[in-house]
Amino acid sequence: MPEQILEKLFESPAKIKILKLFLRNSTESFSFATIQQRLKLDQQSCKTQLANLTSIKLLTIRVKQKEKQYSLNHKFEFLDELQNLVLKSSPASKNKILNSIKKLGKIHLLLLAGVFINSNSRGRYDILVVGDNVNEKRLKEIVRNIEAEAGTQIRYSLMDLGEFKYRRDMFDKFIREVLDGPYEKLVDKIGLAK
Repeated sequence: MPEQILEKLFESPAKIKILKLFLRNSTESFSFATIQQRLKLDQQSCKTQLANLTSIKLLTIRVKQKEKQYSLNHKFEFLDELQNLVLKSSPASKNKILNSIKKLGKIHLLLLAGVFINSNSRGRYDILVVGDNVNEKRLKEIVRNIEAEAGTQIRYSLMDLGEFKYRRDMFDKFIREVLDGPYEKLVDKIGLAK
C-alpha cells in the first residue's frame, strides 16, 4: 500500500502544486474553481490530480452550499512526513525568481525571506525588491505566478533605491525588521553587511 501512495503522490507537476497548496494552507478548504484558478491549472489535470489525492485519502471532500470543498485529511498516515518534505523545500525556484525579476528594471537589492528560507517566523515580507524603473505591473504578474507554483500567498515589497536608503538611515521599523531578520540575498549591489 505505501508504494501505491508514493506513486500517486509525485507523478505530475500539477499534483505537486496541489500538494503545496494544501500543505501550506492545512486548515483551509478550497473549491475546485479556487484551486484551478489559484494554481493556474487546466481543468482536466486539476480534476485528475484531485481525484488521485482523494483516492489515497490525503484530501477529503465536503459539500458546503451545494459546492464541493476539498481539505487536507489530518488523519492521513504519512501527513507529518509529507509536510516536512514539502515545507522544507523552497516553494519556487530561486533562479527562476532571480531571472524574472532582474528583467524588470535596475535591481539593486533582491532579498528572499519567510516562506523561501523555511523560517519558522514569517515576517512581513517574502520578497523585497529595491530597484529603479521597475515595472510594477510585471512584478505583480511574476508574484502571482510564484504564488501559483508555491501554493501560498507571497508578500512582497518594492521600493526605489532612494526610498530604501532614506528609510534605512531613518531606522524605519520595516527596514530594521528586514535587515535584522533572516533572509537570503539574490542581488546585493548596495553592500549589506549580512
